[in-house]
Amino acid sequence: MNARTRFLSFIDRAAKTLDVEVEATAEDHLRMIVIVKLSWPIYKTVGARTLTLELDREETTIAEVVAYLDRHHPGFKDELARGTGDGLADYLFFVNETLVPQKDAATTSLHDGDKLFVILPIVGGASPWLNGS
Repeated sequence: MNARTRFLSFIDRAAKTLDVEVEATAEDHLRMIVIVKLSWPIYKTVGARTLTLELDREETTIAEVVAYLDRHHPGFKDELARGTGDGLADYLFFVNETLVPQKDAATTSLHDGDKLFVILPIVGGASPWLNGS
């Protein structure tokens, strides 16, 4: 059940409890939640390894999330572009458990409940952290 469905269900239950008829449509509150998990060293720019973003939209893209993070945490985009600084390793994007090339960041959609992982490949591989544990 996505956030919009939960909201509409809540409104419906609240209306029944209060014995009031309320009309709510999906357009009233388009909300989505995206979990962003960051590896070393980029997590230092935001001060946390995991962020929960609540956005007023039905879907977004990786590029839009990166822009959002850069607006709220200046330097995020610079660190993302820097990688290791030697040109050998760049950050990788995973949506849930699927690798997304950086060139596809502007066109790859994220939906309610998706997890976006931003990982520098030299800091690990498949681990409990990647699996959301």
